[in-house]
Amino acid sequence: MSKQYKYPKNWFKHNLIAVPTGFAGGNCSACIFRNAEKYCNKLVCSCFFDPNDSLNMESVYWRSRDTYANIALWPELRNFFETTPKQKIREISNSVATKAVLEARQKNK
Repeated sequence: MSKQYKYPKNWFKHNLIAVPTGFAGGNCSACIFRNAEKYCNKLVCSCFFDPNDSLNMESVYWRSRDTYANIALWPELRNFFETTPKQKIREISNSVATKAVLEARQKNK
């Protein structure tokens, strides 16, 4: 029996924001996970819109919705990353990042 995903699906979306960089390279120095490698490795930070075209790749960095949490990873966030399967976090972060990039591209048209 697999462990039940205990957080609501929208926890990630309500607590973290994907900020598009505008290019394929990331901005790790601005990301709240820059000093938390074990959490960083669970996230998706690059969006591939066409795997055969590097111009259709863009990256994001992550920040919290509440600025106080950018100073340190708060307990609820640590609990989320410790109890949620890596693949689930990757799926959610990919969805959030892709949506953020597409919205940014739409605004820049």
